[in-house]
Amino acid sequence: MFTYIAADLSNMFNFIGYTYLAGATTGIIIYRILWAHNEIKFIRLTDPLH
Repeated sequence: MFTYIAADLSNMFNFIGYTYLAGATTGIIIYRILWAHNEIKFIRLTDPLH
């Protein structure tokens, strides 16, 4: 795999672009899940009747 990426500059740029998109997509998904979880936790912690 590394030899294919290093063989041509366009392959390297494609690899960098795909890994960037995969990382951004993964980050957005994790962020959305954590936001919902932390929002529920915040509501529970700041509830005056709890």
